[in-house]
Amino acid sequence: MNSWFNYLLLLASVAPAQRPDTAWFSATLPLVVRAAESDARSQAYPGSGRGPLMLDVNELSRLGTKATGQRISRNQVLRAVASRFRESPRGQGIQCTGDSTGHACWVRDDGVFVQIDSLVRTGDRVRAGVTTVTTERVDAGRPGTCHRTLLITIARSEGVWRLTDTTLWATC
Repeated sequence: MNSWFNYLLLLASVAPAQRPDTAWFSATLPLVVRAAESDARSQAYPGSGRGPLMLDVNELSRLGTKATGQRISRNQVLRAVASRFRESPRGQGIQCTGDSTGHACWVRDDGVFVQIDSLVRTGDRVRAGVTTVTTERVDAGRPGTCHRTLLITIARSEGVWRLTDTTLWATC
């Protein structure tokens, strides 16, 4: 009985240190979102990317849970982003129509849809694979979408997370 009690005491003293850290997610998410949004707006076709930022909060919650190993709630995502955005699942933020004469897609209200595809932390470095979508107006009769894929790196130095690199992997 005494050894069982000692084991529980040992487990209780070690358990908090072994819990996965979620603070990094809340600290780095807004940096990733801002970097992706800024890139999308600066590279959008003329007249595009002027509308609202759009994020899928449920998807970010799932991604955060997978990346941290602990449940990340919708409220945690909302608090972490802390900037103005429109909550929009991909299927609502990016609209498409099609008929026998062709297919057209666009981002609602000429906004910027940001989708974080992957988020990996290694020590004091976080790398995010991000896709941004804006409306492309090459053909006046048929708008399309411009998808940009970025690799965004955030690093912690002296206890502060900072954007260190944004690399373009693919563009429209």
